[in-house]
Amino acid sequence: MDKEAMGALLRSWNSLPFDRFLGFEVKSFGEGRCIIEMPVTANIIGPYNVVHSGIFHAMCEVATFIAATSALPEDKVAVTADINISVLNSVSEGKLFVEAWVLKLGKRTCFTEARITDDRGKPVAAARASRVIISKPPDKHGK
Repeated sequence: MDKEAMGALLRSWNSLPFDRFLGFEVKSFGEGRCIIEMPVTANIIGPYNVVHSGIFHAMCEVATFIAATSALPEDKVAVTADINISVLNSVSEGKLFVEAWVLKLGKRTCFTEARITDDRGKPVAAARASRVIISKPPDKHGK
């Protein structure tokens, strides 16, 4: 997918309340890669004063989607078939960074990997996601 089409997809995605609530900021994407930054805020802290592990899942889900989709033609997207996340360390302040990339891109499936680090570079989580390549569905405006 070219940068212009990918930019349009990200703009529509960033209008979703969930992504705005979490504060994801896509720092870079393209050619099967993606980097997202996210601040640690009170909204994502769990009961033990650390980031809720569901946040790690959301970060990896979004980053692997963008990485995979950036490697596809404009009329295709890569939706999640399976995702596995391992939490390596806890975080309670600062920023989180997720970097995702395509491991293998086939005709019908795509395998991706993601790693989350804190703002000191300490590993926080690692994920692998299998994705199914489908025709891009119409957006809410029928495009």
